[in-house]
Amino acid sequence: PPKHTHTHTHTHTHTHTHTLCFSLSYLLLEDPSMGGSKDSWEECIGLSFEEAKAIILNESPGLNVVKVPQNAMVTMDYVITRVRVFVDDNGMVARTPRTG
Repeated sequence: PPKHTHTHTHTHTHTHTHTLCFSLSYLLLEDPSMGGSKDSWEECIGLSFEEAKAIILNESPGLNVVKVPQNAMVTMDYVITRVRVFVDDNGMVARTPRTG
């Protein structure tokens, strides 16, 4: 019987956008100007916003610390250099501030 030879060539082009973004985010966290790899500040719960902001910026001076009312609607985008600090009606930190 005759032999059949098949040659297949596959070319795949994939864009790994998510992998790239997370890799870059990881590198930014490790950048000394961003203050190391810490991404949350549980010790700030119960402090005033200003006290929490001072602690966060002392440890990670490159971050943008944002005050947000605890029940406010926020965007779902992840910004590695942003820390949202959710405060109660008295201006006290209501939950753990985190990067993003």
